[in-house]
Amino acid sequence: MFNVFGLFGIVLVCAILVVTVRKYNQEHAFAVSLACLCVVAVFLLSQITDVILEITELAGSAQLNNIDLLFKAVGISIVGQLMADVCTDYGQTSLASTISVAGRFAIVILSLPLFKDLFSIAIELVG
Repeated sequence: MFNVFGLFGIVLVCAILVVTVRKYNQEHAFAVSLACLCVVAVFLLSQITDVILEITELAGSAQLNNIDLLFKAVGISIVGQLMADVCTDYGQTSLASTISVAGRFAIVILSLPLFKDLFSIAIELVG
């Protein structure tokens, strides 16, 4: 069972720790923030395997061929947003914007096979 309240507690403790440490040393605060990010990522990855198996099973029964592209796109968006948020927290807004745009661009490139399939279906239907 996914324990979202445990995750919230971990993040709250880390946030308080980062705010406290930031007063004395920015570098250590950044390290604590990244450590918290890693702990949360490991926690979420340990919980997501059941979800991935269920979605893969549903996609297989519905005969969806490109479900792996969906997982990749979600992963890119989550990692991109996390990295952009870290950059924003440390005052690097231009870098955060660049990461966001790069993530969106990567998703568009990843989606090209889907667009190709969609256009071939549309051409077959038209004529």
